[in-house]
Amino acid sequence: MRDGELVFYGLWENHLDNWLSKRDEYNILVLKYEDMIEDASREVERVAKFVGLNLTRSKIIEIVEATSFTTVTGKDDFFNDESGAKNSVLRKGVVGDWKNHFIDQEEAEEMERIAKNIYQKHSL
Repeated sequence: MRDGELVFYGLWENHLDNWLSKRDEYNILVLKYEDMIEDASREVERVAKFVGLNLTRSKIIEIVEATSFTTVTGKDDFFNDESGAKNSVLRKGVVGDWKNHFIDQEEAEEMERIAKNIYQKHSL
């Protein structure tokens, strides 16, 4: 269960809330995986505009295709290193699948509630 006294680097929600509260001050673009899955082209265009690029429609489509979950997971060397961490970095590419990686489903539900509250607080 969650216990702020035992978490070495601090609670995820405190970390997230702190960064989101400073996103205007530090000029941080926030992308959510759910939004990228919903409309990858829109999100690529958001990133491009954020960094001052005006991409053509064909370039946006090229980027979407090159960075799709299917393309990335099909490349053996994309995340390969000595650690063998590829499998721990990429799972299924399914929105909401993170809940299946919790042993305690009540904890998963609590994390979902916490995330929803933080996203609402920061208008995401």
